[in-house]
Amino acid sequence: MTDTPWPQQRRAAISLTFDDVKASHPALVAPLLADYDFRGVFYTPIYSCLLRGAEDWRQVAAAGHELGNHSIFHLCQKNPKRDWPDKSYDLYTYSRKRFRDEMIVSNEVLALIDGISPDGKAERTYGNTCHCNVIGSGDSAVRVDENVDDLFLAVRGEVRQSPIAHDNANLMNLGTVGIDHRSAEDIIALIDEARAAGGWYIFTAHDVNENGDGLSMQTSVLKTLCTYLSKIETKSKPERCERLRKRYDSLHQFITYSRYSAAYDAFGRRPHD
Repeated sequence: MTDTPWPQQRRAAISLTFDDVKASHPALVAPLLADYDFRGVFYTPIYSCLLRGAEDWRQVAAAGHELGNHSIFHLCQKNPKRDWPDKSYDLYTYSRKRFRDEMIVSNEVLALIDGISPDGKAERTYGNTCHCNVIGSGDSAVRVDENVDDLFLAVRGEVRQSPIAHDNANLMNLGTVGIDHRSAEDIIALIDEARAAGGWYIFTAHDVNENGDGLSMQTSVLKTLCTYLSKIETKSKPERCERLRKRYDSLHQFITYSRYSAAYDAFGRRPHD
């Protein structure tokens, strides 16, 4: 068998992440993933219904899913093409300190729900809100990926159009592909692309419902996706440690030993040569 960069000689990695604390997440998505023995990452802004439904989310975390940091107020860059963000939470107006303080508080609050110590950065990842990687504007602008290395094991990062390559992955800006309003066939084609390239796709979705209303994917699409993944040898997953005590120097170690379920949700086995 040819050596591969992925754990247990897998051909590729696929991640399933879901944003913004939707009612469908604890009620539908987390149990559905668990039915296939998969785990997802739920990026949860604090200023939401998260705290009112804290017990539901505590059960999601107890089932092995990750509650990822998604800021307190769902920060976003306000511009003519994206005019809906509240100007109070416009990333263009944020300072580095304000952004980092918000990340720290978010980690503290999430720890109250899932019990993961905020002191252990290796236990939590960040999902860039609106996929933005810049804080502030003009001469004061700084990059997210250059300023959160001490807070998180990894950061989902900006939108990308190709699989993440093992040998040049930036753990603080991995890259993601949106799968809302996409057909099962489109998503499966991306999975097959990752398998052919030996790469890693991190998928981002929001709500999940029967009709695909709003910013969402259809329930039937998620079920088809999970069924397909379950048929390409995805059951075996690397072990996770309770506390990752140091930053590993390779993505292979990161995949194998971190809590970040994005790295091990689905692997396709490389065929024998």
